[in-house]
Amino acid sequence: MRTRTKLTLSIALIIVVCISVGALFYFSGQKKTPEHSINLISNAIKQHDLATFEKHFDMETFYGEAFDDVIAPTLRQPTQDGINDFLASIMSSVKQSFVNSMVEQTRKYVESGSLESDNKAPEQILAKKFTELTDFRNVTFKNIKETKIEGNIAYVDVIIHQNQVDEDFTLQLKMRKLQDETWSVVGINNIHEFLTEISKMKAEKLAVLNKPLAKKIQEQVAISSEKFEHQKNNRYGASYAFSYTPTVEFKQGKQVAEFIGQVDVYNKNKDRVFSQKFVNAGPFPVNSKQEFHFSWPLNPFVPSEKELINTSDSDLTIKAAIIRVNFTDGSELHLMENMPGAK
Repeated sequence: MRTRTKLTLSIALIIVVCISVGALFYFSGQKKTPEHSINLISNAIKQHDLATFEKHFDMETFYGEAFDDVIAPTLRQPTQDGINDFLASIMSSVKQSFVNSMVEQTRKYVESGSLESDNKAPEQILAKKFTELTDFRNVTFKNIKETKIEGNIAYVDVIIHQNQVDEDFTLQLKMRKLQDETWSVVGINNIHEFLTEISKMKAEKLAVLNKPLAKKIQEQVAISSEKFEHQKNNRYGASYAFSYTPTVEFKQGKQVAEFIGQVDVYNKNKDRVFSQKFVNAGPFPVNSKQEFHFSWPLNPFVPSEKELINTSDSDLTIKAAIIRVNFTDGSELHLMENMPGAK
């Protein structure tokens, strides 16, 4: 059976934009508009015309901006003292590898119409991350709202519908005027804002869906008290760890064989700086309480963990919950981690 890789799904992001939006302007008589150039891209894909596609879709710039806006923030976070030269040089190399891979796969698709790929190179992992973060597989493109031209740059507002949260959003395609006064797509101008908003809405809807499930779990097992700290040990050099100690109550009902929980740590700005799952296997006696201790090493070279190390306990808050319970009779209860209907 044929399978589509995560890499080709991220390529499908731009392909679907071009085909779905460009078709709206197939009969347009205005040859020099950004909309007409989008239509040229759509036709180039259908006709496997790579030269026209590359003229009106600047893949190097598009995927470079996509890396900066979508992938790079997940690999490192800015700190007060900035990114050191060593990390910056690595990031540049990783970025170029990602761009080269995406350009190559996009060319193959335009020329052959095939989305198949068996490449398992390291950059494939970045493509997977790109796909997961953008999640354009669950998006329907509806129409173009408006086009704004500012000199040699145009911004085309595309209305899309995110199927999982059932809401419309506006994506702003960025285009650059060419010498013959046609246009080339170079990026998505508001991708960061889109991802932030869609992530927030998914979290809110997922919390609503999980509320009755969480209640069922709490009727069986719950965290009755908790404490946390992050430690520094200097005996063999500096080392850091975050420790979490919950007291778990096993209530009346079925006997718990194993439980999985999750603890999230937030700074005073309510930004999540650390998250870990914890697990312990029993079986555990019914109508009992038990204290557990979990600890995770912290890396001072990881920006978010460095922030946690440098923040006092008094400026931190935690949110923890049991997210999955397995019972000795073979049954289980668990929260949903992804929105239903994800492709």
